Amino acid sequence: MKTGRPSRTAEWVALTRAYATLDAPEDKICDDPIALSYLNPLLRAWVHAARVPAAHAIAQRVLRLSPFTGGGLYVPARVAFLDQALLRRLDQGLDQLVLLGAGFDSRAERLAGDLGGVTVFEVDFPSTQARKLAMRPPAPGVRYLALDLAAEPFGPALRKAGFDPAKRSAFIWEGVIYYLSREHGAGVLDAIRGLLAPGGGLMLDYLLDVPALHGPLLAAALAFLGALGEPVLNRFRPDEVVPFFAQHGFEVVDRAETAELERRYFRGRNAGIQLPPIYGCLDLTAR
Repeated sequence: MKTGRPSRTAEWVALTRAYATLDAPEDKICDDPIALSYLNPLLRAWVHAARVPAAHAIAQRVLRLSPFTGGGLYVPARVAFLDQALLRRLDQGLDQLVLLGAGFDSRAERLAGDLGGVTVFEVDFPSTQARKLAMRPPAPGVRYLALDLAAEPFGPALRKAGFDPAKRSAFIWEGVIYYLSREHGAGVLDAIRGLLAPGGGLMLDYLLDVPALHGPLLAAALAFLGALGEPVLNRFRPDEVVPFFAQHGFEVVDRAETAELERRYFRGRNAGIQLPPIYGCLDLTAR
C-alpha cells in the first residue's frame, strides 16, 4: 500500500462485486447493490453499460476464454463463502464483528438486518477508509478505525474503541493475507487470536502456490499487482494451510478451494467457468 493513496485493489474488488450483482437471480453468485457506490465515475459508467444484455453477454463470453480470465468470478465466490460463514456465526450468537482491512466492504449495510445487536468495527488504511466515507455515508452504528496495519498494532485501538475480548466475536480478514509477508501475516494472526475468546471466529481467504501454474501469465498477473503498489508476498502450498493456522491457535470449520468454490457457487450461465486453482477460503475457530 502506497502512503496517502487509497487501495486500488479495493476498488477493483468493488467493481467485480458490482458486476456480479447484474446477473439474473438464477445465475447470481453474490448480491451487492451497494458496491456501485464505491466506484469512480468511469467504472460506474462501465457497470451501467454492462447492464445492456448484449454487453453483458459479451463479458460472460470473455470470462470463459481461459481459466485465468475466469478469476474475475473469484471475488464474488469469496464474498458468498464469507457471507455464509458469518451468517452461521450470527445464528450461533455473536456480539462483535471486526472487518480487518475492510476496504470497500459493504456487509455492515448489506447484512444490517442480520447484524442487529452486533457491534461492528471497520479497521483500514487511513486513505482507503477516508475515500470510502467520502463516497458513501458511514453505516449506522459502525465504529471506524483508521490505522496503518503495517506500522501500528490494531489491538489497543480496538480496545480503546470499545472492543471487549471476553465477548463472542469474529473477524473477517478478506483479501489481505497474501499482501503480507509470511512473518507479518503470522503476527497479525497472533494479534487476532489474542483478542478472541475460545470459540471466536476468523474468516479469510488465501492464495495457493501451485508450481504447475508458474509461467508468463501468472507472472504478468503478479507483476500487475506489484505495479499497483500491492504486490503478492505470500502464497501457501496446499499442505501448509491447515498446519499454519493451527500453529497460531485456529482450527478449520470450513475450507473451500477453487474446485469447491465452483461447485458451491457457479450455477446458471456461470456454470462451467473455471478459476485458476490458486484460491482458497477458510472459516476458522479459535481454540
